[in-house]
Amino acid sequence: MGLGRTGLTEMFGLIFPTNKSKQIKAKNHRKALNDFSDSVFNLKDDKLENIKYNDTNTLAQYLQNIISNVVKKGKAIDIDAGGDKGTTYSVEGVVLKAEITENVGADCILEITFNQNISEKTLIPVLYAHPDELWNNNNDVIMTLQKNSATKINLLLREVSNNSIQKMTVEFILI
Repeated sequence: MGLGRTGLTEMFGLIFPTNKSKQIKAKNHRKALNDFSDSVFNLKDDKLENIKYNDTNTLAQYLQNIISNVVKKGKAIDIDAGGDKGTTYSVEGVVLKAEITENVGADCILEITFNQNISEKTLIPVLYAHPDELWNNNNDVIMTLQKNSATKINLLLREVSNNSIQKMTVEFILI
């Protein structure tokens, strides 16, 4: 059975008092070595992910909690860079709303509202086209970000060629 440092110290004191009286026996020595082996991390045999980090979590659980609390994701789905003013799009994750608020020719503003304060976050947008759409209809877009409040940004889009309705998704990674 595994023992903490205090338990190991107490156990060693009990079964290895001194050897003046010849009380140290082989079975006590084996028991102490077994308890010691069960109590310490072995660099060769043990995996760090299964080691208890604190009273409630293993290291793997603790790191997963950090990642899930630090990195947030959200999406605006099937957006069209040449969409009409007032058009809203499906959203996921930390994105609360995606709506075109201005449209002038090939230029439009897609206002993205988040469900949390993003003013201290690093925002990484990733724009990608759907694989089932013609690539040439979805590759002619210029995108710029403009933060306009603690929970909103403007995604400034320009449809470079006026091919057709586009179907793109923008994913946001907040760190």
